[in-house]
Amino acid sequence: MGVFSKEGPTIEEGKTSAAVGEKARSELAAEDRPARVTMGVGGNLTVSPAILADIKSRGCVARWGLDDDKGKMDQYMAAYWEPYKDANGNQVTRPAGNGRQHVLIMLDNNYAEEDKALKRKRNNAILADKAKLGKDEYIPDDRQYVVQSDL
Repeated sequence: MGVFSKEGPTIEEGKTSAAVGEKARSELAAEDRPARVTMGVGGNLTVSPAILADIKSRGCVARWGLDDDKGKMDQYMAAYWEPYKDANGNQVTRPAGNGRQHVLIMLDNNYAEEDKALKRKRNNAILADKAKLGKDEYIPDDRQYVVQSDL
């Protein structure tokens, strides 16, 4: 546990940031903070910077799509997502468990922006309804918000 003083907890010599106690890492002086590592670094979700640069140069965004043999890839393809293929024409994949795999898929930035705008419009409709609620009122979770699209 960190040492507590009037100024709050501090990091003792040899202690990690987990031992800081109640004080948030963002409140610590930069030199006292341990180095930050992003969630994707070295993890299962990482993609080589060269591949990401290639996808970006094509004007696309990328994500992992689950190939579950139940038509999920067909849904991606219907929404204009396409599997990324490297210079040799091979798909980039990673295991997903139970014999399934994730396939690196990409979508043109224009379509991605349309999708974001549609999602934003849907979320704004939900927020507008919630803003009208009085004390102890709620919107049932099964209510569907349908936003008309020109797609």
